[in-house]
Amino acid sequence: MKSKKAQVTLYIIIGIVVTSSIFLFLYIADQNKDPNKAAKRALEGPIEMLTIRDFVDSCIKMVSAEALSLLGLQNGITLGNYAQLNGYKVNYADSAGVLPIGEMEKQLSDFVAENLPDCIDNFEPFKGRDISGGAISAKAKINELDVDFTVDYKVVLTAKEKKHQLDKFIITHNVRLKKMQKITQNVVNQILGKGYIELYDYLGELDVNASIYAVDGVKYFVLEDEKSKLDNLPYKYVFATT
Repeated sequence: MKSKKAQVTLYIIIGIVVTSSIFLFLYIADQNKDPNKAAKRALEGPIEMLTIRDFVDSCIKMVSAEALSLLGLQNGITLGNYAQLNGYKVNYADSAGVLPIGEMEKQLSDFVAENLPDCIDNFEPFKGRDISGGAISAKAKINELDVDFTVDYKVVLTAKEKKHQLDKFIITHNVRLKKMQKITQNVVNQILGKGYIELYDYLGELDVNASIYAVDGVKYFVLEDEKSKLDNLPYKYVFATT
């Protein structure tokens, strides 16, 4: 986690430089038009609020990506009835064990809400500034082509006896998780209804790469989606069947 926090801190430094350059450009432009307006903008919208938003966005993006990755590699963040292969734990998907979309959203939401404070770390990169954060509420929404994470989080910066506030953050990952869940359900239905004979034809028709590994009586399905990216890598979804 320390290396990832370092990455987030680096993003903040870069963000401050970029934001400062943009702010300076706007300030000079406004000075040429209306010096009083430019001065008022400098007081009402401190640069820190933009960098604070970038910082929180970066943390949400990182933590939500971890949540999506873990859910994909384990067929759920929460472990239930699972198989174990080379130290990896993978939940079974069967007639009673295909993870519903609603449960996926809940597990993703809970993971982000529980782990986001570790990344934010009491706004350590802004040490010396008067910044406070309230309770965190996260909600994941699995759409057809992506997954949205909406985080309600009251962040207040007090500067020059004036308070500036942020309330809501939204991050989207281009991951077709709904498609993975549907494929998992279809695979289970195929196995229960027709066995494996027609299953291979079904997998071959998909626009995702599908592999099956049989170990000690357990079959592991690995779905890899080139159209879904996390950290610039294809998204993987793994589940086990008997």
